[in-house]
Amino acid sequence: MAATPQQPATDALVTQPNLSFQQQGQFDWFSLAKSSMTWTVGIISRLSAAGVDPYTVIVGQNVCKLFRLAAVGRKNLAEALMELKSFTSWGDTIWFGIGARHLVRDLAVTEQGKLCAGICAALSSCYTETISAEILAELVGISNAPVELTPSILEWSNLVHACNGLLHASTFPVHAERLMSLFPNNRPFSTTERSGPECSTPSSIAQALLAIGDVSRDAVVGITISGGADAGWLAAVAEWFFGLQIRILDTWGNELYKTNTLERR
Repeated sequence: MAATPQQPATDALVTQPNLSFQQQGQFDWFSLAKSSMTWTVGIISRLSAAGVDPYTVIVGQNVCKLFRLAAVGRKNLAEALMELKSFTSWGDTIWFGIGARHLVRDLAVTEQGKLCAGICAALSSCYTETISAEILAELVGISNAPVELTPSILEWSNLVHACNGLLHASTFPVHAERLMSLFPNNRPFSTTERSGPECSTPSSIAQALLAIGDVSRDAVVGITISGGADAGWLAAVAEWFFGLQIRILDTWGNELYKTNTLERR
């Protein structure tokens, strides 16, 4: 898996002050360490109930500042949130599903929080929670995070688990599977032992994901991602969240898929 630039170019979860980021996936860890958190007791209690570490949420939100949601991405996420179902038992003593007070709805109050929940859900729709957590950890690792400020794999797993299901009723899982199926002889990265330079790794998927972020922020005009089924998942993310136009070619240069711009207007 490789990503190559083609040309340079209220009740919310918040941190204060706003953190600054450099281009190309650089994270200002010094500012993060000096920032303060402003949360309501209700949000803190829901984080605790979900087993999610507040610091991991903060890191996830701010890493998402390296991406820029497109209008189509906002629309897709808004529709996904509207489709979420929840049910209550007798006397509202127990909630099933994603209710009005679920952590995902707290995250969705901010642009970065909504994208963070969406990326976590997109990962868990096609990968195991462990692999999803490793990819998120690599996103932070690429940013040269100090060891003492790096959330553990367990903490990322808890966040992924809390966001799992956000996109189940949306078009993303079907679209991602469709694009991944264009590579019938190449499985997506999994816990199955694989070797060889052609195989994806959590690190390579994270690097490609950050390269997509560069395109979404107009830091580069385009990238080329070489890979198999995992490249199909990345293409779905680029299209569904960031409104990017994609082309998928096979080894011989035959076009397997191209974004239909008329459908996306």
